[in-house]
Amino acid sequence: MRSRITGGRGLRGSSRWWVLLAVLALTAGACDPAASEQVAATPSPSATDASDVALPEGATLRWAVREPAGIVPSSVVDDTATVIVDTLFDSLTDVSEDGTVRPSAAVTWEPLDDGRRWRFVLRDGAVYHDGTPVTADDFVTSWTMTVDQGRTGPHLQDVVGYRALRAGRSSRLAGVRAVDDRTLDVRLKRHFENTLRG
Repeated sequence: MRSRITGGRGLRGSSRWWVLLAVLALTAGACDPAASEQVAATPSPSATDASDVALPEGATLRWAVREPAGIVPSSVVDDTATVIVDTLFDSLTDVSEDGTVRPSAAVTWEPLDDGRRWRFVLRDGAVYHDGTPVTADDFVTSWTMTVDQGRTGPHLQDVVGYRALRAGRSSRLAGVRAVDDRTLDVRLKRHFENTLRG
């Protein structure tokens, strides 16, 4: 004996009418004008200016994102990971909504050698979560690791030594050098005078 629903012919006789009545009842309920007025009267949440919100000390930010491919800057390959890395780590500079370059890990920067070399002075007192000071050599190490792992896309390809490191002819990114703990020099293959104008 075949089941009425899976027997190959679908619903029979009076069963069809019950299904049709159920669909009509659901449709009619959804079209109730009183229900739509009630929904329309419910105010929508409004955006708040984050500068007006006082967060308690030790507040926790919870943010739903997909599982990232990584959260170390050298392993970023997707948009989710980029958002997380940008939240956790400071880059040398940041860009405001209007496109103005502004300080981040670096407080000052200047072009040298007609824009083929840039010198960045890092923020004093910057530390990692465990209290270890952030140094210029940390940028040398992380940029070298990022290029070596091949995940930079076009971001560092104009730094001197990029191709040699990618090809395995070098073990470090030659164009990035820590002058001292707070000063980083970046040599470029070509002139970039206006790249970081604030």
